[in-house]
Amino acid sequence: MEGYHKMFNPSVQSKKPDRCWLILPVLLLLLGCSGIDRPVGLAQLDDPDTLTRIRAIKWAGKNKVTAAIGALIDNLANEDAAVRLVARRALVDITGTDRGYHYKSGPASRAQAIARWRESYENHEEISPKQ
Repeated sequence: MEGYHKMFNPSVQSKKPDRCWLILPVLLLLLGCSGIDRPVGLAQLDDPDTLTRIRAIKWAGKNKVTAAIGALIDNLANEDAAVRLVARRALVDITGTDRGYHYKSGPASRAQAIARWRESYENHEEISPKQ
């Protein structure tokens, strides 16, 4: 009953600081160090930091960067499903097709679709930006 009384009675002061205020500086520090505001480009398509890599992949798709297609195909084989998902989306945004690739498919199915992507890319098949 004492906790209830303290919670709803402003005249009763707790001697311990509220724990949520202790977490706030840590969250601010993490957000400040995350590189969210740093620009991305082709060089970040293979960045070891997953968030930076995903931001670069999204940038490539949004801007229809055809020079990124090879790196995007490589990212289809990434162990992280989020990276695979955004790489697929970027390739669809750039080319208009997914060549049968599904990021949630099993490794064998994904490998076959990645082989199709690589073959068409290496054979310089027409990969035109989607309008």
